Amino acid sequence: MKIARVSVAGALIVCLLALVPVVYSKPLRQHYVQTVQRYIAYMVPPLIVLAGDSLTAEGFWHQDLVKNPLALVNLAEGGLTIAQVATQVAAAKSYAPRNILILAGTNDIVLFGRTTDEIRNDYDFLLSQTEREWNVVVTLIPYTSYPKYSESISNANAAITEVAIEHGAEIVDLNSAISDDRVLLPAYTTDGVHLSRFGYRIWADELRIRLSR
Repeated sequence: MKIARVSVAGALIVCLLALVPVVYSKPLRQHYVQTVQRYIAYMVPPLIVLAGDSLTAEGFWHQDLVKNPLALVNLAEGGLTIAQVATQVAAAKSYAPRNILILAGTNDIVLFGRTTDEIRNDYDFLLSQTEREWNVVVTLIPYTSYPKYSESISNANAAITEVAIEHGAEIVDLNSAISDDRVLLPAYTTDGVHLSRFGYRIWADELRIRLSR
């Protein structure tokens, strides 16, 4: 009996030590929470699934968009292109959500210099993965702090808008609120590409309007 108690205590200590990095590291903590939520979502269908790259992955969605932790699953991951986000959209089918919120394309332009036609084709494929009964909301690509990308982002957003309308998706354009002269304003970014806390609040407000319709 004493040996059994020691074994149980040892197992608890190991588990607690394993959680130390999760407690003190924000990225690990976010990953842990998202993993748990994804498992739960298989049993309790969420109201919302998010798909995208790091802009979506780093959002404060459970504070700004929904209060119920079971109502939302965030599938977004950093560094992904539109074509890769399309696999998230396909995976969302297993969660049977009512709404899917999508943002993709920043990496296609900033990291890979993809053309407007390539972006249009990839977005068309991405939206072809959605289900007819979903409420699909597409957020256009935010401008960055670097003017050299502004023209490409403008052209890409025009193409994404056309494709989104063809697929019956709703559109959110943050740029009128967070940028000036096609450049992301300092108050709304942490590094010239990713959004600040203020930027995420504006984004969540716009999404909430679309979800309430």
